[in-house]
Amino acid sequence: MHALELRNISKKFDGIIAVESFSLTLSTGAAVCLFGPSGSGKTTLLRLIAGLERPDTGEVLIAGHSVAGNNTWIEPGDRGLNMVFQDLALWPHMRAIKHLDFVLCGRDMSKAERNEKATRHLKQVDLESNLQKYPHEMSGGEQQRLAIARALATDPKLLLLDEPFAHLDRRRSDHIANHIRARMKQDGLSVIMASHDERDAERLGATLIPMFAP
Repeated sequence: MHALELRNISKKFDGIIAVESFSLTLSTGAAVCLFGPSGSGKTTLLRLIAGLERPDTGEVLIAGHSVAGNNTWIEPGDRGLNMVFQDLALWPHMRAIKHLDFVLCGRDMSKAERNEKATRHLKQVDLESNLQKYPHEMSGGEQQRLAIARALATDPKLLLLDEPFAHLDRRRSDHIANHIRARMKQDGLSVIMASHDERDAERLGATLIPMFAP
């Protein structure tokens, strides 16, 4: 079973083509990188997969189940995926550890178990000294690592990344990429990433998918 299938996806905004007849198959435990300049539809495709936009035509399937298209629509929260946005979408009123605790609430875990898991995930991205910091007290790279830790905390099967290494130096980028690759190997995590930098694909061992402006 494929982790993700896009079948002839198209999307227009105010009559302007953003994505045209795009198809893609992503295997479980694998990664692909949508590679291209701004305006080539990379972020739009991620938003279509996440359920933040509806395709005009075509179909999106996750783990073999249709989630958009052919008169089907599954809400974003029910798709079993997480997304790290280019603007990170952190919550300014929450400390770092609370970001992870919040997304873990509602699961069959005690508060102590949530705290242990949140702390562990933050340590894995080298944020152990930032547990009680608010986003505005953190650097751009620390904020990016917090967003990635939050996305991984709930053990998604599919992870969407929009320019995930933009604020990280080479050492940090390699460390985070190695962490994500370990999750891919251990947990069967599948990753689709948008980037303008070919090195990002190399870090994740991702198949490069060139994108061009319609």
